[in-house]
Amino acid sequence: MKFHSIITKYILSCLLLFSIGNLYANSIFDRPTPDHFINDYAYLLQEDQIELLEKKVKEIEYSGSMQIAIVTVKNLEGLKPSVFTHRLANQWGVGQKYKDNGILIMIKPKYPNEKGEVYIAVGTGLENVVANNDAQQIINSDLLPHLKQNEFYEGLDKAIDSIASYSKKK
Repeated sequence: MKFHSIITKYILSCLLLFSIGNLYANSIFDRPTPDHFINDYAYLLQEDQIELLEKKVKEIEYSGSMQIAIVTVKNLEGLKPSVFTHRLANQWGVGQKYKDNGILIMIKPKYPNEKGEVYIAVGTGLENVVANNDAQQIINSDLLPHLKQNEFYEGLDKAIDSIASYSKKK
């Protein structure tokens, strides 16, 4: 009887460790496979909208000026928006190699008992093009008015245009 109890505890412990391992193995911080610039984990966009945004940011990347990625999430895993977004940008490798010219737009929508969060992380290679004040201005002018109306695509489309226009100014 004692032997059976030990084996049962061992099996349950192994299952628990395996489950915890899978939680971390499938973390939001794992790079998406296949690579996409638009990752809608909060399901805010329609498929055709994702395709249009994907095409737009690919065209910007092909111009060589910067790489823009977008992520929508249901939660920030207990992190501040800035910490979450920068960590995700670093883990995913947003930006072209050796240029650090990536921008990650993060949206966590508002839920009944939670406030919404928006943040734009700018790679150090772009700080002279899109400063933190510029990123905040894009959030306030382009994103928030549309997000408040649940117009996620329109806000993101406008934000991408604004970010691209900064690279043309400098």
